[in-house]
Amino acid sequence: MLQSGVDVSQCSEVKNCVGVCPTPTPPPKPGIPKSGAGGKISDEALALSLPSHDVCRYSNLKKNIEGYNDVLKNFSSTICELRADVAEVWTKKYIDDSIKANVTRIARGGENLSGKSTISSNTDLIVSNSQSGIFVTSGDLTIAGSPSYIIKKNNDNTVPAAQTYIIKGANLYINSDITYPEIEAPDFKNPKNISSAAFIVIGGDIIIGPNVKRIDAILIAIDVTNENETVTGGKVKGTEETEVLLTINGNLIGDVNELFKNRTGVGDPRKDEGSVTIRYDERILLNTPPGISDLLDLEQAIVPN
Repeated sequence: MLQSGVDVSQCSEVKNCVGVCPTPTPPPKPGIPKSGAGGKISDEALALSLPSHDVCRYSNLKKNIEGYNDVLKNFSSTICELRADVAEVWTKKYIDDSIKANVTRIARGGENLSGKSTISSNTDLIVSNSQSGIFVTSGDLTIAGSPSYIIKKNNDNTVPAAQTYIIKGANLYINSDITYPEIEAPDFKNPKNISSAAFIVIGGDIIIGPNVKRIDAILIAIDVTNENETVTGGKVKGTEETEVLLTINGNLIGDVNELFKNRTGVGDPRKDEGSVTIRYDERILLNTPPGISDLLDLEQAIVPN
């Protein structure tokens, strides 16, 4: 960040920069306004918009919101305008609202896990519309496998290998490991046979038990703000303090402060271990859990050759 100097747009009438030069998106060419009844031009056609300069404006306020503090203090107005054009899509509210809208569309098949408070194996997933691989409930759901909950397809194909679990307005309790079949080598010739899973909780928390050591899945917790501005859910946490190391093979999205606070174990740095270790798993690309491509930008996970 520049700490001194002047607005670069004042240095020359001709703007210049080193490397890639960002420029604002040109406005669309105006069309011919259509007239309504009586030949009156509609208010919408006459509406004009100007750059909000929100990023620059907020970054220079002494009482500004956290996250904008002096980020662009001495940047040029040209750069500020460009950044302001895309600032809204990076706000937490915008992202959360987009995820909620997409989850609603993904879960349009109905609550096929309604009435099941605990699942311990994939035989518990033989419910209506199970072939879709999308399992939805609005009640608390507990994962309690013995010794682990294994993500896999059923032999009769009533449950696919790629599975997405959606919990709306309730909590997800993970009381056992969640694993992909250890004896199953990835079948690259038939990607649909490769196990993968995602757990999405909206308006609730993901609560991981103290003895859980491994979770093979994508975990997403999204909070909800009601009319009284009360925030509910969105946390990934533990029930108590534990020294048991936790490894997540997949992804973790949500407020994870309490999870890291309760996991106090110390791993071996020579083995890339920590109290909580998150490792990327390529299964998200080989056999994407249904609906996840609408929530995450999978192209960012592709590693070029």
